[in-house]
Amino acid sequence: VCGTEYSFAWNMFPGFAEISSNEPRSHPEHKFRLTLAMGYSAVPPREIVRMVSRMGDEWNNNTFNLHTRNNHNFSEILCGQLGAQPLPKWIHDNISTERVFLRVYNLGQTFITRWHNSLVKSYGAFHTGVEVYGREYCFGATQDDSSGVGWLPPGECEQHDFRESLYMGTTDCSKEQVEKIIIQLSIEWPGSSYDMLRRNCHNFSQALCGKLGVSQPPAWVNELASTLAGGEVKQAV
Repeated sequence: VCGTEYSFAWNMFPGFAEISSNEPRSHPEHKFRLTLAMGYSAVPPREIVRMVSRMGDEWNNNTFNLHTRNNHNFSEILCGQLGAQPLPKWIHDNISTERVFLRVYNLGQTFITRWHNSLVKSYGAFHTGVEVYGREYCFGATQDDSSGVGWLPPGECEQHDFRESLYMGTTDCSKEQVEKIIIQLSIEWPGSSYDMLRRNCHNFSQALCGKLGVSQPPAWVNELASTLAGGEVKQAV
């Protein structure tokens, strides 16, 4: 509208959701496909700029949702405020994937761990969980044969100090399919099977990411345990 293209989406760079603007058909992260005529607007250009600026209070990184508050929803709301036509149904139907994140924590809540991890990332002490469909799934030890798999709100593990989120890609699995995957993993990962070096939270994160069809966690999150486990094997030989 008025020579500017407005959009709202999760941007890989800088890595958060925001309203952005660019020249028409020149989005830096997506390949142009098609232009749809939505009608005409009687809103003055300066008012359009102010309108989009005000929308930033409600359309931001904290409110983004891939299925219910995405770029298509933003475009439809903006078209409505401009007095234009709503988006065709097939555009909304095109959203069929869910973003997956690896939540990385400094192990424990001590300053010493945070300090060590900031200096030596490759051999740091970390905890990880996998976020999908608004839940962060992780694995830990139990004192009985109950499942070691549990979930919590993303980034809110009270036992560890949150460090960063890593984008692992999108999964084609529906919410119902993910729930079935978690049920199966809950059986396969009892808390009594936890081993700090060979069957820990990072190994579970790897397994879940594999089931979801996304990228594997980076090696550095589990490099300390892998190195220590390798050392034990060499000593045993």
